[in-house]
Amino acid sequence: MSDSPLCPSASSSPRGRTFGLLPSFVIIAATTLLSFLPSLKNGFTNWDDNTYITENPDLSRSDGRGVIKIATSTYAGNFHPLTMLACMAEYRFFRLDPAPYHRVNLLIHLVNALLVCALLRGLCGSSAAALAGGLLFAVHPLRVESVAWVAELKDVLCGFFYFLSLLRYRAYAASGRCTAYWSCFAAFAAALLAKPMAVSLPIALLLIDYVTFRPGIRQCLREKIPFIAVAAFFCLVTVGTQRSAGALNDHASLHLLRFCIPFYGILFYAVKTAVPFHLSALYFFPDAPDALLKVELLLSPLVLLGAALLLRRVRMANRAILFGMGFFTATLLPVLQVISAGPAVVADRYSYIPSVGLCSLFGIAVAALDKRLAGDRLKRLLPVVLTAAVAGGLALVTFNRCGVWHDGVTLWTDCIVKSPNPVAFHNRGCAYAGAGRPDRAIADFTTAITLLPSYASAWYDRGSVYLSLGDPVRAVEDLTEAFRLNPHRADARNNRGIAYLEEKNYDAAAADFSGAIGLKPGFADAYSNRGIANMEEHRYDAALADFDKAIAINSGFVKAWQGRAVCMKTMKGKW
Repeated sequence: MSDSPLCPSASSSPRGRTFGLLPSFVIIAATTLLSFLPSLKNGFTNWDDNTYITENPDLSRSDGRGVIKIATSTYAGNFHPLTMLACMAEYRFFRLDPAPYHRVNLLIHLVNALLVCALLRGLCGSSAAALAGGLLFAVHPLRVESVAWVAELKDVLCGFFYFLSLLRYRAYAASGRCTAYWSCFAAFAAALLAKPMAVSLPIALLLIDYVTFRPGIRQCLREKIPFIAVAAFFCLVTVGTQRSAGALNDHASLHLLRFCIPFYGILFYAVKTAVPFHLSALYFFPDAPDALLKVELLLSPLVLLGAALLLRRVRMANRAILFGMGFFTATLLPVLQVISAGPAVVADRYSYIPSVGLCSLFGIAVAALDKRLAGDRLKRLLPVVLTAAVAGGLALVTFNRCGVWHDGVTLWTDCIVKSPNPVAFHNRGCAYAGAGRPDRAIADFTTAITLLPSYASAWYDRGSVYLSLGDPVRAVEDLTEAFRLNPHRADARNNRGIAYLEEKNYDAAAADFSGAIGLKPGFADAYSNRGIANMEEHRYDAALADFDKAIAINSGFVKAWQGRAVCMKTMKGKW
């Protein structure tokens, strides 16, 4: 087996630039810390950070039952128990101080960059390739979403175990030791439990077999059977959780163009890696895309076909190029929207693991240039200057982009500037509402409704803000529309019931609370609110039963205890 399969002449050449990993590690670590320094001053955003951390009551239950619940539940339509257990551990130590959460994300990313550097050194046998590729991975602006967004702990955590699994497989391929094989499998399982995107790892292992010239294709395939079986199981689980969360869509309005979406995704990530500008947290994909987007979709398969034909003509270092492009494409497969989910078909965070393939190509190019110029003392500085210039420029863009993730308002304002869309306006409205700026929130919700009149969440949130401002008439109108658009929203019926309470329409309020309970049987707030409505109508026995039910569901529900006390006092006074 070749010691340096991607750059076979790099380590053997007496003129090649070789040094240990430690200097590369120091350079990568220092550059990474400086690039992401602004992220340490960021707070939480209202995009999944609330679901995972700030509004997640499960995190505060650190007993055995709490651990079991958080390890077996889905959050934001995803099943990633290892990530949620890590969030629980963070919450126990940090509570709601955002700074330590950001430090953890950055620390794990830094370790991941060092793992990528070590992986490239093992595959390329070149320190120059390892340093250049590791730096590109570490400081690229596409990494900002994965590092500066607290909720993306799952991304960096999955990346850690994914890269560790690749390194352990490299050790197994070199030594044949069973301990290395099973440690590779254990790291793979941990990566899947952190984020299901790791299902691509069996293909990545086969690519390592290919590029390291491992003999015995049958043996190589047999070794992957446990990995493929576990990956298939997680694929089924992920599709099931996404479907139950209502996150799947088919982009039916695209008709035949629907089949161009995966090709569009591959091209998107390749272009954004080469030219990382106009980045956004949300690349909104409308059901009725404009003419330009349709042209881009249609052309993407043709562009990729042309690139594939060009690669066939490449003879020198063919395996190196095929490995880099193969790793990039294979690891993107889980997120290429073959099964569509969510309002976007691409996202910066999806490039976290796949980018290693393109980074390896950059590293190989730098190593080849370094070898060719090794005999000229002046020209041999060119690879160093090239790497420093590319890494420095990317680091500067990354440094500036970290500030976009400061909070929900800055995040969604950036999205609106890049691509005005109803989701971004709605989410910024929620951020304004959380920051105590209801006027700005209402304006953004109104814009979102104007752009997409069928946007039930925007109607619901605008109605809820009207309710908080003491305007039950407008609240009822908006909440009625929200419920019409989405008849399964128990919270819309509950809030409309509260608005009816404000209008002293107690029968209508009680009917809405009952409807909310019918949609969500464990809705403690609806039981408590119905208790208030029943008490106002002097139905004290029914009210007491409602308060008791709310307390049974949530023993720490203060409002239900208070309502029960008032009800019992009133009943006692009556008798």
